[in-house]
Amino acid sequence: AATLARHMYLQGELPSAIRLLEKLLAVDPYQDEAYCWLVEWYLRVGDRVSASRVYRRYADVMAGEMGLPISKRMAELRRALGECN
Repeated sequence: AATLARHMYLQGELPSAIRLLEKLLAVDPYQDEAYCWLVEWYLRVGDRVSASRVYRRYADVMAGEMGLPISKRMAELRRALGECN
């Protein structure tokens, strides 16, 4: 599903790609790359609220539940969001 969403994005179908990734993460919340794409794509369409929501969900799952550090890519996206935690 993540690969299909990426293909949709590259074809200019950003809203559909976003919906697909949201559905993917609802079923399998352990997809680092999908979270990164969602944050990036929400920022691209100017939806900082949704981007921030996805980032917080990512942090809860990856750092909170799994005890993993935040990925380098997500840290860069966090800076773009202006998140402080």
